[in-house]
Amino acid sequence: MIEKYLNFFDLRGSHSLIPSKKNNVYLIDNRYILKIYNLFGKRGYTREINILRKNSSPLVPTLYGSYKKEAVLLEYINGNRLFDIEEELFTHEVLDRLILWFEAFSRKNPGYIRGDSIPQNFILKDDGGIVGIDFEEAKRGDILIDIAEFSAFLIAWKKLHEKKRVELALYFIRKWQKISHYDIHPAIKRYMIKFFRKFYFFRKDPALLTYIEDIDLLIKG
Repeated sequence: MIEKYLNFFDLRGSHSLIPSKKNNVYLIDNRYILKIYNLFGKRGYTREINILRKNSSPLVPTLYGSYKKEAVLLEYINGNRLFDIEEELFTHEVLDRLILWFEAFSRKNPGYIRGDSIPQNFILKDDGGIVGIDFEEAKRGDILIDIAEFSAFLIAWKKLHEKKRVELALYFIRKWQKISHYDIHPAIKRYMIKFFRKFYFFRKDPALLTYIEDIDLLIKG
């Protein structure tokens, strides 16, 4: 299956499969990422390549080429997904860099959200910068939806101690409010409830229902 893509992109190095729930993703010669679309098919390809073509490094990985509506060849980013870093490394400074990423994304892609804004889809580079990956769910919408999704994920994230994850989410929300210069609480409350319900559908964690009931206390601290 992979051979036709390797031949098309004239790749001769070693390759290894990277775990992915949505697509077939390969690391090639420790230099490139070959992404072959699967779950979202052509729709995912169309959404993602639209973002990759309109933006550039370090906001997104460099796009080296594409094959029909099936695959893309991308820059390999040295670093770790935010999802994988240790709890003590998940700090305000990291969130500050992520806020700057969202601000830049919103400015360069007005009227769009990146979608699926969760720690799995951001890489903390070895030099401390943030790069967004996986844009199959990018679409038109209010960027505050992205902020709400990341905040809701933080609060529901069992990897972090509850006190820390709530504190980090509040810090993230308030930093975005400072950048946006308006009261975001009415909208973010509505969006976060939506994401808590979505997470509950998959996890059946009763704590998520409690977060919905206590949403006013959560976002006001």
